[in-house]
Amino acid sequence: MRVREGNSGPALIVAENQMVVCYLQGALRERFQSVRAVKSARQAISLLDSRPFGAVFINEYLPDMGPVDLVCRIKAGWPGAKVIMITSDQAGAGNLCLKYGADSVIRKPFRLDEVLRSLEAPARKTAVKKVSVPAMPHSGNHKKHLFVFLRTAR
Repeated sequence: MRVREGNSGPALIVAENQMVVCYLQGALRERFQSVRAVKSARQAISLLDSRPFGAVFINEYLPDMGPVDLVCRIKAGWPGAKVIMITSDQAGAGNLCLKYGADSVIRKPFRLDEVLRSLEAPARKTAVKKVSVPAMPHSGNHKKHLFVFLRTAR
């Protein structure tokens, strides 16, 4: 298969919610050479280790890692991947992920045009800095020290 215009490599969806996965797969098939879906952050990291992805869509609820932690790991290990956060929270997780390196946020419920617009947004330029990151409530930790990417320019 050939890479569609404007995107490099396949797309990766990290979500347990099957409705989100099915909708995104349908929306992304025309834009990417392939679309893969996994249900956990650990599976996503394993796949990223095996091949590059042009875009990674992360649902806010994952069983094994908070979304901020996953965004930080992806930006540290695969800075060329565009990271798009999918959230139902109007102020919390999405904004925190943007602060720590996500390129775009899609708020639920979302439409096809929002997914496509998130891919067209320019990638954020980032710089590495060690900071203390508040963990998401479901991660079980109060604070974690991570090497994270902070937005320095758009």
